[in-house]
Amino acid sequence: MKLTETTELDKFLNKQFSSEKWCGAVYYGIAEMPSKRSSGKQYALLAFQGHDALTNKKIVEILNIENKDVSFGANVFEFAEKTKPMKRYVLEYSDQIACALRYYGKSNAIVFDHLAPRDPAFEGFYPEYGPDGSNDAFIWNKKKWVYAPAIPVAPFVEKEK
Repeated sequence: MKLTETTELDKFLNKQFSSEKWCGAVYYGIAEMPSKRSSGKQYALLAFQGHDALTNKKIVEILNIENKDVSFGANVFEFAEKTKPMKRYVLEYSDQIACALRYYGKSNAIVFDHLAPRDPAFEGFYPEYGPDGSNDAFIWNKKKWVYAPAIPVAPFVEKEK
């Protein structure tokens, strides 16, 4: 399933998919999410998806495995300004640049480039988005990935050594 419209993206961010119908991508990273659940496991998957001729996407997808059931998406992405957690997180940016998205296991953090338009006039037009030199993260906090804006990345890199 390719995402093309903003309304489709909104639905995608908040929908749980079965193993028969889910958004495929190139998965390049996996992080087992700490859980006290006895019946299953959850994993955060880091993925790349070439979106169209102008943009690419990086996706943080949640894989749920419970008994023999597999599903994608879970309400584990929490933002201070949003009242309802999201089931997955998507970064969309110009296909002319690279965007970092990495899991730091010792810190239990997913760190990624903060994306912004090259000019405020291009707000919402993702072919003009790219890294602005700062980093954001999701930090694991018991049961949720909590959004942390404008974090220094050096402590995460040092802790991995």
